[in-house]
Amino acid sequence: MFTFDDMQQRVIQLLTLGGWSNGFPAPNPAALVQYGKQEFIRYTNTNQETAIIQTVPNQAVYNMISDILPVGQPIGDRMWLSWNDDALWNISQSIVGQGSYFPQTTRQKLRKVDVQYLDIPSSVPQAWYVAEPQKIGLYPPPADGGILIQFSGNRDLPDLQAEDDTLPWLDRYIEAVCLLGAYYFAKPIARGEELGTLARYHAEAMDLVKEFNQDSVDQEAALINRYVCMPRTGYLDNGNRYFPWYRTPDGYFPNQG
Repeated sequence: MFTFDDMQQRVIQLLTLGGWSNGFPAPNPAALVQYGKQEFIRYTNTNQETAIIQTVPNQAVYNMISDILPVGQPIGDRMWLSWNDDALWNISQSIVGQGSYFPQTTRQKLRKVDVQYLDIPSSVPQAWYVAEPQKIGLYPPPADGGILIQFSGNRDLPDLQAEDDTLPWLDRYIEAVCLLGAYYFAKPIARGEELGTLARYHAEAMDLVKEFNQDSVDQEAALINRYVCMPRTGYLDNGNRYFPWYRTPDGYFPNQG
């Protein structure tokens, strides 16, 4: 399995093959691996996490790094790369299923219905929106505090630190991380024939991203593949007779005969 040290060496190798290992400033392979990791997660939506905030009376905007529960949890400053439209309002951390869907909106939509949406009296929030990077806003601001809202999204993984740290993907997909890191460094300095190598690095990384996404879809689909039981009426009509699972007294199931 590729370690953090292996990834750094691979990035240096890719830069050397492209003729960029002596660039100025000198490449920082550790930082380039971190960048490639973040880009791979952004392209694949592979690290889905949830976050819970607690409303504060009259507070419209919440920092989704420092304000999520439990407050003060040492989770680091990992960035949220995207949000899902599946937020839940008024959840309970002890009772499953209590929350209700909390719709998402945008600043543009809010301006169309309420140009003064930033200065509206507190009430029961009707929607949430991305206020700025890493911050979420509630419209209108909540009048009551202590209400829990759950969000989910795609979040960066913790930075690799130890030389033997690894990433939770197959080695073939780690290659995409290294390619994206090398691409980021070489993009502003590639010239002439080097542009062909640069384009090849990016294309290969995108092919691996596409393959990863397809593999993920296939694995999710495999979880729901199942046999279809025969209809209840067909079963009752059989009496004590035996019929193969794929047949009914009237013949095959549709599209199976």
